[in-house]
Amino acid sequence: MIVLNHPQGSQDWLQARVGACTASRFTDARQRVGGLTEQQATYVAALRAGKSEPEARSKAGYKAKPTSSGIEKALAGQPVDGPGADAIRYAWLIAFETIAREPLDDTFVTYAMRRGRELEPQARRAYEVRTGALVEEVSLILTDDERFGYSADGFRDDDGLVEIKCPLSCEKLGNVWTNPEGAHLEYLDQINGGLWITGRKYCDLVVYCPWLAPVGKDLFVKRIHRDEAAIEALESDLVGFMRMVDANLAVLRNPTTMAGRSKDARGEPASAAPAPALAPLPLELPADIFGA
Repeated sequence: MIVLNHPQGSQDWLQARVGACTASRFTDARQRVGGLTEQQATYVAALRAGKSEPEARSKAGYKAKPTSSGIEKALAGQPVDGPGADAIRYAWLIAFETIAREPLDDTFVTYAMRRGRELEPQARRAYEVRTGALVEEVSLILTDDERFGYSADGFRDDDGLVEIKCPLSCEKLGNVWTNPEGAHLEYLDQINGGLWITGRKYCDLVVYCPWLAPVGKDLFVKRIHRDEAAIEALESDLVGFMRMVDANLAVLRNPTTMAGRSKDARGEPASAAPAPALAPLPLELPADIFGA
């Protein structure tokens, strides 16, 4: 991996991420639509396991044989889903950035983003004080091929990560304390992505909100341990996403896909016809040109 220490949000940091699929958008990259429902998947799995059609129906809870093009495709070994709109948009963005070599994503910094960056050092200090750990500040970690990246909020010890969140939404903060077991789920692809890229064993999710200091709930920490099966599934999906990026790059770089260009006798794109010459302006304009 490649570890960089450009301040997050700086021009150097933005430039280093150009053309890379980054962990904060791994969920977008993995988005799929049109797949089988749980009931349909159970039915298909039963048939593939050698169950009879009535047995498969019974196992899946169908009263009659289901009719679905998705089921037919699945049984034929064909893909039944495809990339979602977010994945498609993101794949085109990365393709264009790869060619342009400059950041093309919307870099507008909202108030919530600015507040999060301002509070991050406070959150890191509070975490260190209460856990006794020392956090090594890092910025951007890239895979060796620079196609995937993770902006870390810190390394802990030799095998840990720290991921800091400073939400502005009171509802989101309330849900963290109401349902601490599920507090990490919104960020799971990002966390697993960080563990995948860095090879580390765990990540401490830190949710910080100084508003809750009067009741002792300004700092929430939850440790997420490395899950090899989940990381393997994430890696597989991201490799598939990058194939879509490469297909887009092939379209953009292929001269035969230039629309509206005719070919000459050798099959090469014909040169564009020269633009017609503009007629020279008269030396003297008519007296009434301005309505005089």
